[in-house]
Amino acid sequence: MQFARALAASVKMTAVVSMAVPQTIDIAYASKYDLPKPYVSRALDAVLIPINHASRHRYQIPPKLRGVYVLAVAPHGVAARQGIRPGDVLAAVRHQPISTPRDVDRLVWAALAVSATSFLFGVNRGTDVVEVNTNITVNNFNTNISVNNISQWTSVDNREEWTQIVDEYDDEMETSLSDTSYRGDDSQPDDVSQDADASSPDADDNNSDDQNDSSDQNDDTDHDSTDDDTSNDSTDNDSADNNRPDDQDDSSDQNDDSTDGDASNDSTDDAGGSDDEDTN
Repeated sequence: MQFARALAASVKMTAVVSMAVPQTIDIAYASKYDLPKPYVSRALDAVLIPINHASRHRYQIPPKLRGVYVLAVAPHGVAARQGIRPGDVLAAVRHQPISTPRDVDRLVWAALAVSATSFLFGVNRGTDVVEVNTNITVNNFNTNISVNNISQWTSVDNREEWTQIVDEYDDEMETSLSDTSYRGDDSQPDDVSQDADASSPDADDNNSDDQNDSSDQNDDTDHDSTDDDTSNDSTDNDSADNNRPDDQDDSSDQNDDSTDGDASNDSTDDAGGSDDEDTN
């Protein structure tokens, strides 16, 4: 009887172990890196992760540092070109604190809405605190980023480790690339500049050429009034005087303005006036 119980217990234990082993292997694989969800920043062309116990332990981030950790950067992206490196901790942008990876894109996008293009990042690099000035535009947010290429980015991990991390967290990275919550009301910062461009023709109406046109009209009016005040006009037939070639030149002064012919027209009118005096 005891033998039967022992045999039954042995069989039961074997069954439990056989079922538990695959689960243990899966759990070990899933928790190999145990990192917080990576976030792909469109503003910086970089992979950022929150700083928690797991990321502090793996990357030896000092306990007092706050911000987000730069896990990788695109070789020719904004971060790489302007001095932000893998392993940096981003603490602030434009003196605004960074708490989550999404804060980077959110704060940059909000500043772009008020026409900012220069972004000063407060960066903790090891024991040093540095400031990195970057230039970011709306075009950076519109650049196409493929998760398949992120495994080729420069990372704090070696190539093999980084490839495995990308494979493990590719869904999270893809989700972050399609996430536009950083935009808030989903407005386009460049709408402001487009409105300014749309109003530029009105601004052109005030240019020096148009001012010359208005002055030409005044000159024509002054010339006519002066001509009407002369004694010669008082003795001449007004209707005939108005039909003279000189007056026709006056009426076409506005058209002559485009060819800068006002000076010649004025001189012609004056010459006509002197002829009237000689005739009388």
